[in-house]
This record gives sequence, structure tokens and C-alpha cells, in this order.
Amino acid sequence: MNKNSPQERPGKPDGVRAQNRQAKMRTISEACLELFLKTGIEAVTIDQIVSEAGMAKGTFYRYFQDKEAAVEFLLKDIAEKVDEALVQCLNEVDNAKSRDALLGAYQSLAQKLAVILYGAPKVGRLYLQESRGPDRGAIRPIAKLSRLILDRSIELTKVAQKHGLQRAVQHEVSARAVVGAVEALILASLDGSLTVPPSKTWSTLISLVVDGLKAER
Repeated sequence: MNKNSPQERPGKPDGVRAQNRQAKMRTISEACLELFLKTGIEAVTIDQIVSEAGMAKGTFYRYFQDKEAAVEFLLKDIAEKVDEALVQCLNEVDNAKSRDALLGAYQSLAQKLAVILYGAPKVGRLYLQESRGPDRGAIRPIAKLSRLILDRSIELTKVAQKHGLQRAVQHEVSARAVVGAVEALILASLDGSLTVPPSKTWSTLISLVVDGLKAER
């Protein structure tokens, strides 16, 4: 049973009971998100969450087993979309035959990630703020997504190198450098400390990555 599944039967997917359930889960998760962004996930208590949400403590536990389950629920949508975008990019890179094709695959990925993260900016900020935290407790869902992104990025590097489109440097070092740069830029853009338009930021970064790691002829 999924940790964020409620303890009660949800009823028909489009029924009143299911709609009420979703509304309660959204109310709780929105309260979690506001508190997590202010003080960090580990510092927030269930008592603070239910106070922020304006509900009884028992209501929280009716819908979420614990704080980790609430974090998992918050991340679920963007985690699925990010993985889908990375898998699609991996397929495009595997079929790439030139530097331009590789550039196009990375540009397409950047656009998809921008849509995902700017569509849910607070969740994106939460992930980026907590993604370097310890893999324990309520932060586990974020650590899981962080590992997924790194693993997919390593796969991308390996495939690009296999086709001779990127320099043969150590996969994990290259992937970590790129992921770190991308995440730092996204966070700076989301919190307003980066004044460069997102489209220009991504095109510059992708060009730096592709040119900096291009295969030697």
C-alpha cells in the first residue's frame, strides 16, 4: 500500500467522497508546502501542519501516514513528469547522429523541465532547497528524486559518448557537474536572484555543456 494512500475507502474516482478526499489532501499538502519552504522539512511538526491547515490532527493521519508521505504526495506529479522528460531525452540522444541533434535533444529537455518546474514553482523550490539534504526521514522522497535525476543524467552522458557526441570523460563527474549547474540556475531563477530570462539562461547553459564536452575530432 502506498504511504500516501488514505486509511478510508475513497469511493468512486469522480464521486463526491473522492473529490472531498482530494480537496482535504490538497489543503494539507499546501499547508505543508508553505511551512517546509519557510523552515525546512525536518523542522516542521505535524502539530504545525494541522494548525496551518486549520484542521484536527486526526484528519492529517486519515490521509497521510506521516510527514514523509505528505512530501511524497507533494512531489508525485513533478517526479513523474521529470522522469518522463528525461527518458524521452535519452531516446532522442540515442538516435542523435550529430552535434546539432544532440543540442536539439538537450534544448527540448530544458523546455520540458522549465514547463514542469515553472508550472509548480513552490514545489520546485522545495525540491531544490532540500535535494542536498540527508537521505532520511521525511526528506527521503526528495533524495529519491535527486538520485533518479542523477542516474538518468549519467545514462544520457554514456549514450552521448557511445555515439561519439561527447568527450569521453568520467560519466558521474560530468553528470554531477551538469545537474548541479542546472539546479543552481533553476533555483536562482525561481527565487528571483537571477535576472536573466529563463530562455536565454537555458540556451547559454546548453551551449556551454555541449561545446565544453564535445567530442574531439
